[in-house]
Amino acid sequence: MENQELKSKSWELPVGDGVHWQLSGFAEHWAPPEATSSPETLLHEVVASPLGYPPLYEALVPGDRVAIALHPGVPSASEVIRPLIDRLLAAQPDLESITVVTSTSDMTLAALNTQQQVEDQESPSKSLIRWIVHRPNDPPTMAYLAADEEAEPIYVQRDLVDADFLLPIQSAASCRGWGAMAPFSMAPDFVDSATARRWEQQWAKRSGVFASTSKASATPDTALHSLVQGLSIVVVEGRDETIAAIQAGEARSMLQWLEQEELPQLPAKTLHASDLVVASLVGNSDRCTWTQVARVALHLATQMARDSLLIVASSLDQSPRGHLRTLLHGMGKESPPLPDSGHELFAATALMAARKRCRIAFACAANRSSLESIGLGVIDSQSQLQSLIDRSKHPFLIHSALAACSPTVTESH
Repeated sequence: MENQELKSKSWELPVGDGVHWQLSGFAEHWAPPEATSSPETLLHEVVASPLGYPPLYEALVPGDRVAIALHPGVPSASEVIRPLIDRLLAAQPDLESITVVTSTSDMTLAALNTQQQVEDQESPSKSLIRWIVHRPNDPPTMAYLAADEEAEPIYVQRDLVDADFLLPIQSAASCRGWGAMAPFSMAPDFVDSATARRWEQQWAKRSGVFASTSKASATPDTALHSLVQGLSIVVVEGRDETIAAIQAGEARSMLQWLEQEELPQLPAKTLHASDLVVASLVGNSDRCTWTQVARVALHLATQMARDSLLIVASSLDQSPRGHLRTLLHGMGKESPPLPDSGHELFAATALMAARKRCRIAFACAANRSSLESIGLGVIDSQSQLQSLIDRSKHPFLIHSALAACSPTVTESH
């Protein structure tokens, strides 16, 4: 029996340029949990007792150079970085420096705001803090780490290699986005362009989307994972870009936590039974990227019934450009050849793989003709989407879909 109260409820959907659509008629909806504690409290608890790793006051020594690798997509990053810097200095006041390294792909307004909010704090330790943007095509900023199985050199951002204490911060969603290859690795976010291309090509080849006529290089996983042997932090996104949970620990312990912890999860049966799924990516266009959109599309499409319709609604206002646009021209082909360039290969591969599972359309401010020219469907009005909902047998609304890309999907509900 349908929940008539829920069916009649009106929901607000952000679609870019400050536009919000009012929609109703959903049979079910899902949203991640709200945070039970402040990010500062959550962080204090996990760094005081990390999983499989000593607390900070035992791990740090005077004169240490600390490097924080802030991966793309960490929600409310400033609310993590600020108390983390405080905890580092409380644990060891005589650090030589704290360097925050951000990925090029995440150097948007959100990342700049994180830096500004931290620097706005009045603190005598501000002079110890440096902010670095990773530049994969700038050799002087890179350091040689090792060679991969094919003797190709692997270069990593120099401050991360030279640090006495390396501390990566990732979102739970990004840990899942690259599959088992991704968690607690410096690739593809903090390596040189050539290494990133080889790494993304290997991922793309494993996906099965591309033809096997082109040989992908060996992935540099082993060497890159060896760099991250210490403490890592994972941030779990909650409702409306809040932080639902934070965990810290040694990489192997963290992987077990990601598999076992009750993180924000989607009801798999509901997802599979729905003929229409509307996934909302809450956030401004500076934070929402095609890589994030593609990650959500792939994660949801693999759980949905074939030929169902997935609509990804976001405030993304940029059409695919450059390499991504070129790669997506192959979406209509059954098995396009693996391209030599790996730049933006993950986003293209994820969208292609998702499209093989179900129909996909986008509700956003990006140019309609540009999206349609590369085979992407477009929902460009509230009335068009409402009509699809009204004709659907079981429409399902997912709020804060980035948080839904957690490591597992439940089998009930």
